[in-house]
This record gives sequence, structure tokens and C-alpha cells, in this order.
Amino acid sequence: DMTRHGTASLGEKAQQTVYRAFTLVESLLRQYFPNQTVLTLPPMDLGNNDFESDYRLDITSLEPCFVETADDGTEILPNATNSWLSDLAITFRSQFISESEAAIFACGGYLSREINNGLDVIVLNS
Repeated sequence: DMTRHGTASLGEKAQQTVYRAFTLVESLLRQYFPNQTVLTLPPMDLGNNDFESDYRLDITSLEPCFVETADDGTEILPNATNSWLSDLAITFRSQFISESEAAIFACGGYLSREINNGLDVIVLNS
């Protein structure tokens, strides 16, 4: 968790509190470890208290969360399944490497990114 237990009890301030925590942790890492490489992924390693409702992230969907290709070659992005994930993807859009990565996250709460040849980081929130 990047936020305290009971964040959901903050009501309308919950989302702002969680977002500030994500930003604070990243800035502290950069401040105290300036000579270390910081892998910047969207702050999507969500803990059980980093949601609007503690321990709950509903991503129920009958549609798969992957990018399809239309006959004309354009990408068809998956739809967001959860407003919390969608808001995170919009707010922290600059940390996603593509629209498709952000859309997959907003749909399923996960992402996979190749860091270098042969090394992929998978972020799975379940």
C-alpha cells in the first residue's frame, strides 16, 4: 500500500489522498536515491488500500482487455471497466508509454512493459 488503512473513510478526499501518495513516493525515491535508475511505471502497483473502497476493485467484464486491429489497421482499444482505473489512467497518462497501455490498464488493472530485450515487467492488480 502507498496509502494508509481507512482511506475509503475519507469520502471524496480518498482519490486525492491516494494520488498524492503516489506522487510523494516517486519524488522521495528520486530525492534520496538520485544516482539510481528509477523505473518509472505508472503508479499502478496498487495495494489493497489504494482503491476507493478498501480491498475492492471490480473489473468485471465479459470483454477481454486487449487491443484489436481493425481491417484498416487501426487499433481498437478496450473499454474501461472501472471508473477508478480509468481516472488513474487519465491522471497519470504521461507515465504510460502508449494509449493502448493506458487503455488496457483502465480495462483490466494490469499492464506489461518491455524494459529491455528479454526483460518485461508485469504489473497485476487483482
